[in-house]
Formats: sequence, C-alpha cells, structure tokens
Amino acid sequence: MPNNLHFPSLSRLDEESYYCQTGDFYAASNYQSNYDMIARDCKYRCVYCDATEKECGGERFSLDHFRPRDVFASKFNGILLKHPYNLHLSCQKCNVLKSKDWQGCEVLINGPTYLGGKGYIDRFEQELSTFMNVDIDGRIRVQLQPENDNDPAEYMIQRLHLNRPNRVYLRKKRHVNKLVNDIESLFSTCTKEILEHCENNRIGPTEGITIIGQVEKLRDEFLAIR
Repeated sequence: MPNNLHFPSLSRLDEESYYCQTGDFYAASNYQSNYDMIARDCKYRCVYCDATEKECGGERFSLDHFRPRDVFASKFNGILLKHPYNLHLSCQKCNVLKSKDWQGCEVLINGPTYLGGKGYIDRFEQELSTFMNVDIDGRIRVQLQPENDNDPAEYMIQRLHLNRPNRVYLRKKRHVNKLVNDIESLFSTCTKEILEHCENNRIGPTEGITIIGQVEKLRDEFLAIR
C-alpha cells in the first residue's frame, strides 16, 4: 500500500487535549464539539473506506462510535459515549452500514475489536496494511495471512461494501494522479539536467535548446492526453 496514498497511519493526542473548558470531555449529547480534533486525528478520511472529505465535496463526515452506543451505553459508566478515543471519522455510507454492529469483546473496555474473523480493525491500534492492501485498480484486497483464522479484513470489506464503485473510482484516481505527477516531475528534471549540462559546457547551447524543445513537445503531448 503506497505510503500515505491510502490508509495512512493514525495516532491520537493526549486525553487532556480533548477536554472542554470544564476540564472534562464534552458531554455525550455534545460529542460533535470534538469534530475538528477527531477529523484531524483521522486525517480527514473515513477510517473505513478511506475517502477524504475533499473527495466527497467537502461535506462533513459523521463521528462514529467505534464501540457502538447501543452496545456500550450502559457499560463502564457510559464513558465510551463521550470518550474521544471511541470517536472515529466515518463517511455517511460506512457509518450507516456499520451502525450498531459489534463482533468484538463487550466485557473489557479495551478488549479485542474482532473475534473469529468478524469485527473491525481499530486504525489507532493496528496498521490496516497488515490486513489488506489497495491494488492499482482501486480495489481493496485481503493480505493473505496463513494460519490466521481471526483476520477480519474480508468481513470488513463485505459488511461495509468497501469496494463499492465510487470508492474504487476514488482510490484508482489517486493512483492515476500520482502517476501524472511523477511523469510531470520527470519532465521538469530532464529540463533542469539539460540546462545544467549547458552551463557546464557538456553540450552546446544549440544542442541544448533542441533537446529542451523535444522534451517540451513530449510534455505538451502528454498533457493533451492526461
């Protein structure tokens, strides 16, 4: 999985960073006040399908209770209703598809998030690239892990429809854009090297101008078909 192109590593700030003015977490009825900080934690991407807010027209996503409200509201003094570490950024579709589904441990506050190959990977605890990768065609595929019958990747892909057409298109578009940028950078590097050769008298100015003209012609042809 290309570095930061898809599913980048995520991390949290210290708990105190999420406190409101009273020195505590925002109330469960006001957890949306944490939106900006949670969105930054998640790098403004859905933690499940990896779409960015920008790719979805700039529309704000949802704050998903990773350990669902319906399951954990009465557990652990209700702390998971408002604790920011239990809030993950999710696009509307993934949030609806996940809903109150929970296949992990319910008796421990930080218990396993998947059991028997069913459940969800906590992106703040484990790297998604250990379980799945994104191919150049934009589709998410399971990373084969021999003798691991507790891998939840296939469950997540199917339950959340992670390979729905729009998301495959967005991920594939990232690959294409990266390729375009790499090629444009190559053209710029070629032009720079030719100018350096001219300055160091490795080639004459006439030859240099001719080569640069050829490079620029190729660049124009590339830009015309991109």
